[in-house]
Amino acid sequence: MDKAEPIETPYNVELTAETDEVTVLRKVQRVVGKYDLLRFIFKTPTGYKSKNTFLEVENKQGGELAKFGLPALFLPMRIQPPRWMKAMLGVRIVLGILAIVALMASNPLERTLTLGADWIRAYALLLLVLVSGKWEDFVLALVKEAKGARLK
Repeated sequence: MDKAEPIETPYNVELTAETDEVTVLRKVQRVVGKYDLLRFIFKTPTGYKSKNTFLEVENKQGGELAKFGLPALFLPMRIQPPRWMKAMLGVRIVLGILAIVALMASNPLERTLTLGADWIRAYALLLLVLVSGKWEDFVLALVKEAKGARLK
């Protein structure tokens, strides 16, 4: 376009989302021309489950324009984890089951593995703790904190 085509009264457009499902980082954009390109920024949560949620784009025109303004735009959305994350969940479940079996059958496994039953239980318990919690979030928080401390 050779020249901008401004509108008479600029107004805001706001993006809102379901609380705790989608984090909106840039939620308000100013409309000043007829062909403005609006760029909103949002972030979806990590997790293993698929979720249905929504985004809503709302026109915040004021004054006389509010009577004839555009209605809010409702955008349903489905958040799905990537395939590698689903595969990782399967691996965690299998390792958790193996750890429980090793805890319960540590005495018979002692003869087969030539390890003490206490060592088998200790390793199985450690494996169970590692695959059952949100340790990846804890480790990521520690890494971010360490990087932040190093930068200061």
